[in-house]
Amino acid sequence: MTTAQDLVTQIRFLTNTEVSQFVTDPELLIYVNSSCGELDDILVANQQYYRLINVVIPITSGNLLPLPIDCYQINEVDFYYAPLQSQPWARLERFELAEQTMYSNSQARNIYGVPNLKYMLQDGYVAIVPEASAIGSYRLWYTPIYKMMALTDTIPLYFENNAWREYVVVDSSIKVLNKQNLDPSAFMAQKEALKARIKSMSSKRDAGNPMHVANTRNFGFEYGGFGGGFF
Repeated sequence: MTTAQDLVTQIRFLTNTEVSQFVTDPELLIYVNSSCGELDDILVANQQYYRLINVVIPITSGNLLPLPIDCYQINEVDFYYAPLQSQPWARLERFELAEQTMYSNSQARNIYGVPNLKYMLQDGYVAIVPEASAIGSYRLWYTPIYKMMALTDTIPLYFENNAWREYVVVDSSIKVLNKQNLDPSAFMAQKEALKARIKSMSSKRDAGNPMHVANTRNFGFEYGGFGGGFF
């Protein structure tokens, strides 16, 4: 497995700084983590399910779900409704302020009896509306933040790809040359080529099952015909 120290060694080799301490290993580690974070942003932006995980969070009072401390971005919020039995998780749609009066009716339900709930992302929380019907269990699908590495840490498994690792090394090398006031243009051109390659490859991660338009509006609500979806 590749470690952060392995990447630092490659950077020193490419930038001819094997014996120089003008840029120290701790500083190179900062460059590596910064470049890994940039690569992670590219992968997540290009494929929203790339590192998706989920957690079940209950609401016992009020209407606020605390975001996990490692939450980078949320992808979906589901509500657990036991009477559905075989498919108890109902996908919630995002709530817009313009819909405030429309969703004040806590009795609104769809044809399967699921409360007509929506969610809104707030600072540190996911708010469920209407509040009067918010008690229950919720499944939050989210992408966690990139975890910073120490020199001895192995790089994340999803970076174990030649183009992925090379991007980190090349981008970090640009930072090293910039600090030395040297021309990084060759590395910058290489970086752009790698970025294009990574975007193309990451979008085809699950090549056997291409993305398709999902039907999320099969079930109309009894009150006002609001759309909802189920897994």
